[in-house]
Amino acid sequence: MSKRNVSDSEVDRVISCISLPSQDTDLRRGTAAWSVADFDYAIDRGPFFHRNSWDAVRGPYQSLRQERAEADARASAQEMESQRHVEITSHLRELKKPHWTVTPGFWVAFAAMVFAAIAAWPVIREWVRALLHY
Repeated sequence: MSKRNVSDSEVDRVISCISLPSQDTDLRRGTAAWSVADFDYAIDRGPFFHRNSWDAVRGPYQSLRQERAEADARASAQEMESQRHVEITSHLRELKKPHWTVTPGFWVAFAAMVFAAIAAWPVIREWVRALLHY
């Protein structure tokens, strides 16, 4: 069960708008922040919402609920789209960083190790010969 968001005076004001059919846009705007509990409270409290007069109000109430559901769905879709955009942007930033083997420092270090191994080969060859002869 949801909590009520509005006061009794706000409910009374909206109930008075319902009695005037020309106030349909004010009714939609006036109940934009209402929860389901607020609508239930207004239906229980309002003199217009008894069983025989409920049919006269059912249309606006249902259209308000449908508009609210559609607005919530649009907001949810926009939020998901925004979140997906953030994820894609972060992945693209990661892809812009080159792999560590592509950086010039790696290749300089690799070349230095190769040349050091070539320079050390005579010493290594002597060690290998000494180990194999004894």
